[in-house]
Amino acid sequence: MAGTGIVWPADAVSSTPTYTGRMLRNTQAPFLAGATPSRPLGAISGVRPGTPPSTVVATSAVLYTVSPFAGIIDLETAAIAGPYAFAFNQNVTGAITPANGANPRVDAVYVQISDSAESDGTPITTPPSIKVDYLAGTVNSSGTLVIAAVPPRSFVIANINVPISGGGSPTVTWVAPYAASAGGIVPTSGATQYPPVATLGQYIDDANRGLMRGNGTGFAPASAQQQLVPSVAGTGVTVSAGGTVTATAATGINLSSILSTAFDHYFIDFNITAMSVAGSLNLRMRLGGTDDASANYSNTLRQSNAGSTSSGAFTNGSSFPFTAIGVAHWTGLHMWNPAIPLATRISATGYTGNTGGVHIDESVSGAHALGVAYDGLTILPSNGGTITGTIAVYGYNKG
Repeated sequence: MAGTGIVWPADAVSSTPTYTGRMLRNTQAPFLAGATPSRPLGAISGVRPGTPPSTVVATSAVLYTVSPFAGIIDLETAAIAGPYAFAFNQNVTGAITPANGANPRVDAVYVQISDSAESDGTPITTPPSIKVDYLAGTVNSSGTLVIAAVPPRSFVIANINVPISGGGSPTVTWVAPYAASAGGIVPTSGATQYPPVATLGQYIDDANRGLMRGNGTGFAPASAQQQLVPSVAGTGVTVSAGGTVTATAATGINLSSILSTAFDHYFIDFNITAMSVAGSLNLRMRLGGTDDASANYSNTLRQSNAGSTSSGAFTNGSSFPFTAIGVAHWTGLHMWNPAIPLATRISATGYTGNTGGVHIDESVSGAHALGVAYDGLTILPSNGGTITGTIAVYGYNKG
């Protein structure tokens, strides 16, 4: 039995076809990413890719401003309601609820669709509308931050972090999801913004893990090698958008949220050009922002210079010493299984420029005794002082 669908645009013949808003939204669906089995005419709700984080700013302690932006919203209840395109073409300014005297707060700036034709609870006499609005977060007497829960048919584009009264000015965290065209790459800030269905061939640009590809059941790294973008900490430590970490006279380098089950093998490229005190580089595993300094690190180190060779073994240490004593280090370190509950293994080869112009070749292998799934690393100089240079971390998968 034949079925009649919706075709648009087409001229009417004998007053047919006529179009409803839903019908026109349905015919936008082929151009947008986000179809799922439960929402075959749906789309990913979000702002247009390229919309800058500066779209929402706290212009003072009591005001916020939202600059013009556009996007897609598909949050009505009906599975075939279809995606609405929207745009705000002028600034929207609103008041920030005054700060609490005892506890900080997290507020939300959000987009909401209302369309009584979709029986969404909007009064039938109210015209369909889209709005950008603000909601103050809950102040929890325990001091735990509670992010504002926005109303139905909404998605958050930014959080406003309001400190306690007298604690400074509010700051803005941009959290908007991004819409994408059919077949396009969806930009995300992490796994919480992934599409609900990992459609085969759908690509995700994860700000922390690089390019991911849907395989029908989940998202996996799209290539065998990816440079990863860590969260960093430490005085004089910064990270580029591409993931290269730069240390300038740093006493230590913390790399967090960089190891994951997406990869079982990592390569770390160290280009340390200066140390204020000659020493080796030490590596510690890290989990949840805390270093593992337990006595579970063991490794062997072989060095050769000026025709002589030496070796040593280090057991039950609080870190991996993976370079020779020197003031500069160029080292490539391989690491296996750090983010799954198996003992972590390392292997490194490199070159050290020592004091007095001595050149040292080195090779290291080692193991961490605990089967713990770690998510980060810390790099420390053995003899105190500071280190200067760059570090890049790459993840590998087996394809």
